[in-house]
Amino acid sequence: MTSQNESALADLDAIRANYSLTDEQRQIVDHVDRVSREVLHPLQARMDEEEWWPDDLFKQMGELGLLGITAPEEFGGSGQNEFTQALVSEVISKWNPAVGLSHGAHDNLCLNNLLRNGSDEQIKKYVPGLCSGDLVGALGLTEPGAGSDALGSMATTARRDGDDYIINGSKIYITNGPIADVVLLYAKTDKSKGAKGISVFLVDTDNPGFKVAQKLDKMGFRGSPTGELVFEDCRVPASAMVGAENSGVSVVMSGLDLERAMVASICVGMAERALELGLEYAKIREQFGKPIASFQMMQSKLAEIYTEVE
Repeated sequence: MTSQNESALADLDAIRANYSLTDEQRQIVDHVDRVSREVLHPLQARMDEEEWWPDDLFKQMGELGLLGITAPEEFGGSGQNEFTQALVSEVISKWNPAVGLSHGAHDNLCLNNLLRNGSDEQIKKYVPGLCSGDLVGALGLTEPGAGSDALGSMATTARRDGDDYIINGSKIYITNGPIADVVLLYAKTDKSKGAKGISVFLVDTDNPGFKVAQKLDKMGFRGSPTGELVFEDCRVPASAMVGAENSGVSVVMSGLDLERAMVASICVGMAERALELGLEYAKIREQFGKPIASFQMMQSKLAEIYTEVE
């Protein structure tokens, strides 16, 4: 491999150097890279092999400053923008994709959605714990019979009963579901309105009407806990509603585009690590008496991958 190609391929930091990062963002990226490499990466093999999630991992992530990236500092967050959050997601996922996935469900699908749509009282009640890792968040949208058409086909209901709502139904494929302390739940409050009759609730998982029906086995991201959640006469106060009644579509749509961007950042982080491992292997794997990294065709393939990652 020529020195020019080797330099271009080996220095993956050049990928981020092309971003217009502020000094603060660079410091954040460097910090997240170091703690992810030292703390999260050593957990990866066991998490994948045993579908294991360490009990105190979210608390540890909070102590390391990995949670609440966009939350105001007054609530224990970092007060950063969504681009910085994507950088953090990318770096975490580079060293432990399962943690990156659970981090996204917690920090974006739950915490960020709450920040955008919750009341002052709800934000004060939940956001500090979500930033510290004392609380684990999840989002409950997909159902056994409602996936791509989750809003139109939703069967979970919330019926008004005095000052409360009574929720019945189930959600499936919920990232963090088996370990969550609070679920941002979508349910129909007016069946006659279809998707326009959906509302959003904050449901504490110590509620006697809540249970985890099953933890799901997966292919890939095995360390990130995914489960089916069941709500049986789950009574929550009207104050647990996020936004106005029947405004669930606007709440969910306010976060889905950002959520998709964050999933992309997870993929970029994984691709970076795959490229690094490929480069390392190409330098030690020999054929015909020399490393395969010295072959022009291999250099071309690696350069193409590098370009795609960038």
